[in-house]
Amino acid sequence: MWKVFEQDIPVNADPDGGQHPRNGIVSFITASSYLRGPGFVGMRQHMRAIFDELWIIDLGGDNKGRRKTENVFSIETPVAIATGVRYGQPQPGTAATVHYVSLADLSAKDKKEFLNSLTGIEDERLSWRTCLSGWHDPFLPIDNAEYLAWPALTDLFPWQASGVQLKRSWPVGETKEVLEDRWTELVSPLTAGDLSDDKHTNLQRIATRRGNQLKETGDRKVTSTYGDLFSDERLAPISTLKADSPRPQIRPFAYRSFDQQWVIADTRVGDRMRPPLWAAHGEDQIYLTSLLTEVLGTGPSAVASADVPDLHAFRGSFGGRHIIPLWKDSAATIPNITLGLSAAIGTELGFDPTAQDLLAYCYALLASPDFVSTFWEELTIPGARIPITAEPELFASVRDFGKALIHLHTFGQRFPTAELFATVSSARYSTSISADAYPEKVSYNPSTRTITVGDGAFTNVAPEVWNFEVSGLRVVDSWLGYRLKKRAGKSSGSPLDAIRPSTWPDLDGSKLLGLLDMLETSISLQPTAAALLSDVLASKLIDPSRLPEPTAAEKLPLVGENDDEELDDIDEDGSDLASTAEEGSESY
Repeated sequence: MWKVFEQDIPVNADPDGGQHPRNGIVSFITASSYLRGPGFVGMRQHMRAIFDELWIIDLGGDNKGRRKTENVFSIETPVAIATGVRYGQPQPGTAATVHYVSLADLSAKDKKEFLNSLTGIEDERLSWRTCLSGWHDPFLPIDNAEYLAWPALTDLFPWQASGVQLKRSWPVGETKEVLEDRWTELVSPLTAGDLSDDKHTNLQRIATRRGNQLKETGDRKVTSTYGDLFSDERLAPISTLKADSPRPQIRPFAYRSFDQQWVIADTRVGDRMRPPLWAAHGEDQIYLTSLLTEVLGTGPSAVASADVPDLHAFRGSFGGRHIIPLWKDSAATIPNITLGLSAAIGTELGFDPTAQDLLAYCYALLASPDFVSTFWEELTIPGARIPITAEPELFASVRDFGKALIHLHTFGQRFPTAELFATVSSARYSTSISADAYPEKVSYNPSTRTITVGDGAFTNVAPEVWNFEVSGLRVVDSWLGYRLKKRAGKSSGSPLDAIRPSTWPDLDGSKLLGLLDMLETSISLQPTAAALLSDVLASKLIDPSRLPEPTAAEKLPLVGENDDEELDDIDEDGSDLASTAEEGSESY
């Protein structure tokens, strides 16, 4: 764009000696993230300013995302063709008209054949649609103006954070005991065979061994000191620790959707431990995880958790600033809602909803798969928007349903006084897993409705429960995969990864049965959730223009800063260490 339209061109470059009209065409094919990504608002504004018209052919091709489509290239990143035209001198203040057509759902072969057969931009087979016209708007055509006017979830809850990014797998485990064993091994002394008569040599050998166990990165070294998550103190370097040194805290951890594991909550073992999240964590804290900057797939559009979440907590990849805490402080006295929001909504309802009320109301809508299916096209613009009913009784019904749903989805840890659902419990632990036969494989037989875990079996499991997914993450399959003898996901390569529980951590089957019962109950509640969503959409809604917008200060945590500037999902070797078992049990 600079070369064609913006660089200085000498007057004598025009054969007639006048000013060059600066008209021209720029066309390119590249990754398509700029079409909708929030990090590309400046680029979209610049393109709208430079061109008079812009045509986008979206080819899709996202092989790692929530809505998988075939790619015209042998890559996993979706691509698009953009063709921009300027007809003469720029028109300041006038945004380009952007036209869009999607070929994403075609096969790769059909895409290529279609493109090769095109006669031009005006080929009548290209069903162009006009995109949103705002300077920063995505290059997408959305016809539902009412949906776009609703407040974004991030306008209601202004502070969003990225989850914990450890950059190594061994500090996370399915039991507290296995993490204690790994820490013990990390700080164990040299064996007699490794000892030298020279003290300095021994110190070097300890640092080298522990560095290999830690899996050092540029941000985490065993010889460096780091601040404690739970005090103002500095922590001693790992290289100096003795076997009887104070142990770090091991805390419950929302590792994946509906999958509570454990984490060593220590800044020495994780690159991005997110201190603001830990500072705000308390017994009343609730986290909504979603995809706020990525396109949602089928299933719930948000998941509630009572524990600090992992970077990839929602669906096992595509981590980012996707965590919404309810409170900004551990004492649950400072709500993470936009100032004046409760009063503005209360003017319409006749009562001021609390922060818990607002979160529960939103969750009742977002946790229903019908929300995604209803707004499938609208949600190609990342970040859900919330219709807020102005009818008090309906708001209260949705709120109460949301509180009970959060209680269910946090396994009873939040909203204990909510009016609870009758839990559906069909699954049975029919054949026990042997203590001396750690499960290595998992399979599901839809005919007999049986999950086989090693030499054990869980029966009467409906296919809908087994296939329950959150934007591509199959919940039961993922949960089991992390509890096999060879743990699912890519290992960070540390010897500590090889330390596993001595027996399968759920020998009595209670945890898996709890998960299966929770999912079965959730599925049974989907018609109720769908009906509530339908009632809200049919009701009188609160005028979004009457709601306050969050300030820049409200988007910050109470303590510290969002340390997302160095966020990355991909490790140095090009692989996502936090990837999950999305491919199904056969990958185990």
